[in-house]
Amino acid sequence: PAPAPPGHGAKGRDKGGCEVSGCLCHGPKHAKSQRARVFASFLLDTFGPDELCRGCGVLDIAGGRGRLSLELAAWPWSSSLSNFVGPSANLGFAEEGGSSKLCGQKEAGMVPPNGEGGGIQCTLIDPLLRKNSGRDHGPWSPRDLKRILKGGGPMPRHLARPFDAQDFLRADMGKHDGCVVDGAGGVSGAGLVECSSCLVGLHPDEATEDILDVALRFGRPVAIVPCCVFPDLFPGRRLCGGLTEEKGRKDGTEGEEVRTYDQFLRYLLEKDERLQMATLPFEGRNVVIYCNTYGPIQ
Repeated sequence: PAPAPPGHGAKGRDKGGCEVSGCLCHGPKHAKSQRARVFASFLLDTFGPDELCRGCGVLDIAGGRGRLSLELAAWPWSSSLSNFVGPSANLGFAEEGGSSKLCGQKEAGMVPPNGEGGGIQCTLIDPLLRKNSGRDHGPWSPRDLKRILKGGGPMPRHLARPFDAQDFLRADMGKHDGCVVDGAGGVSGAGLVECSSCLVGLHPDEATEDILDVALRFGRPVAIVPCCVFPDLFPGRRLCGGLTEEKGRKDGTEGEEVRTYDQFLRYLLEKDERLQMATLPFEGRNVVIYCNTYGPIQ
């Protein structure tokens, strides 16, 4: 048999659990730098800055290097920082010199409703510090912090913990502004979720389903961009059917095992009829599943 592509296992799956041989599900390197800002723009446009600022702010789960937390904390963005286009400017990718560039009708930075300094409080939940691990401010570099300070935004927090639907909720997270502390002087994972404005995940890998389950259980708004499926890690996932074409997917076959990316999207959408789906303008796996209403699962 032909050898597997570089970085992939013998079965043609990448090390992240992707089921497609040679796929670029996380997007090529030249597109990754814009991915977090595109998703941040979607969150601001869909939920609104006032809603994102509720309670103790956004929980950025399995956020890796913390780029999404950085973009939200540094909002509003100046056009001098990048060629980013605000969410109302018809975002898209255009080919330019053989590579893709984020573009739109005009360059514009968003302005907070009150006209003052903006910034969304975020808590990055990821067990690993994947960059600048020797620094006092988590994965964010001095240049990152300068961007936040320039805009008067709040410094993101970092919790070096894995996220799941069980152990995380019981664990003590320490003190967090905007959260009601328990008798031990800290807040549990469940308390942190309850006081958050929303739960988000940009290619959160194994944590994808847990983010959605916890958000629906606690009635929090949620937005996830699924990526790798990990069918061998989660062999119990089955489609139950019931989706209509109005939701953007055909009905699944009851009991069908979830092994492909499209099946995974259908499986997640089946969890609650309020969940919606949209496509983000960046390369790689770019479908976002979200719910912007409060209230527990029906």
